[in-house]
Amino acid sequence: KTGDITATISATGKDSHSGPWQIEYTVGNTTQTTAGGTISQTVKISADGTTTIKAKTIDKAGNKSTAEATETIKRDVTVPSSATIQITASAPTTITVSATGADATSKVATYQFQYKLSSAVTWNNDGTASASNIHTYQGLTTGETYNVRVGVTDNAGLTTYSSPQDQKLYCADNAHNYTWETEIASTCTTEGTKKGTCSVCGAKTTGTIDKKPHTPGAQQTVLEPTCTDSGRWERHCTECGSLTGYGNVEALGHDTKNELCHGTVWVVTSTATWSTGFAFMSNKYDRRSVCQTCGLTMTDGPAYRALFYYECPNTGCADKEYLWTHKDCVPRDIAVGDTVLPNIGFCTCKSRWVCQRCGLTR
Repeated sequence: KTGDITATISATGKDSHSGPWQIEYTVGNTTQTTAGGTISQTVKISADGTTTIKAKTIDKAGNKSTAEATETIKRDVTVPSSATIQITASAPTTITVSATGADATSKVATYQFQYKLSSAVTWNNDGTASASNIHTYQGLTTGETYNVRVGVTDNAGLTTYSSPQDQKLYCADNAHNYTWETEIASTCTTEGTKKGTCSVCGAKTTGTIDKKPHTPGAQQTVLEPTCTDSGRWERHCTECGSLTGYGNVEALGHDTKNELCHGTVWVVTSTATWSTGFAFMSNKYDRRSVCQTCGLTMTDGPAYRALFYYECPNTGCADKEYLWTHKDCVPRDIAVGDTVLPNIGFCTCKSRWVCQRCGLTR
C-alpha cells in the first residue's frame, strides 16, 4: 500500500465458562482494550514496513487467553533507495551496462533499461522490465552519443531512475577514417606531429610526420688534391647543413717541365766533315724534369743527343775543339749518309746551343 493505511480490526472473543469480558489488541507496540466480547476498531498505520496486529480475549474472571489472533499489514510508500548504472563495455553499435538498486522495505522487483539519443527528449524502453540487472543495448548507430539509464521498481510498484550516463559509440580500432591536420611541420632533422579526426565517429588521435629528405647543395672541395694524394669533395644539406655526400678528388699528377739536358756518357756514333766544319757525334744523356706544382725533380732517359765539334769562339776556352749541343730539346732521328741514327737528330725548337766544356751559350 501507499500512503497512510486505515485498518479495521474486527474480533469476537470466546469463553465457555464466565464468558468474554474484554478484547485486548496490539497494533505495533501499542496495546489497548475494549469492553465487551466483540471489537470493530479502526486504526491508522503511518510507518513504512510491516505492522503486526494481535488480539486476545479476557474473560469475566479476569483470565487472559494464551492464544491470540494475528494479522500483518505491510506499508511501503518510499521509492527504492538507490538506482545506479555503470557502462561496462561498448562497441561500434552496442552498449553493455550493469545496474544496482536497493529497497529496504519491499525489495527490488524489476529493472527497466532505457535509452535515447543525447539530442532527444523522450526516453525509450529497451526490452521489458525484468529481474536481471545486466543489459546490452543493440542496433545502435556508430558515431552517435546515447544517454542510458535504468528504472528500479520495488515490490510495492514504486520506481526510481538512475542518473543518465552518456556514451559515444566509436568505430572499431582498425575502422577509423581519419582526416589529418598538421600541428608541427617536419624538417629534415626532426619529425612533425599531426592530429586526426575520424569522419565517421569523431574519434581523435595523434601521429607523427616523417622527416623530410635532405636537400643536397652544390659539390664543394674541402681538401685540395696534390700531385700524389687525392683530395675530398662534400655536399651539405641547404636546410640544416648535414653531410649528404662525399667523394675523392683525383690526384693531380706531376706537371713536369723539361729543365735541362745534361750529358752523362758520351759516345761518338759517327763523324763527318761538312762544309760547315762541324763534326757529328751523339751522347747518351739523362733528362731532368721538375713538377711545376710540387717541385719534385724527376729524371728519365737515357736517350741520345746530336753533338758537334766546333771551334769555340770563347778566347778563354782551353781547347779549340768543343762539344756543342742543344739545351732543352727533344732528340729525333737523323740520317748520316746511308745510316739512320735514332734520337740524335737536330731538334725543331729554337733552343740555345751550349758549349759542354765551358758553358758558352749561343
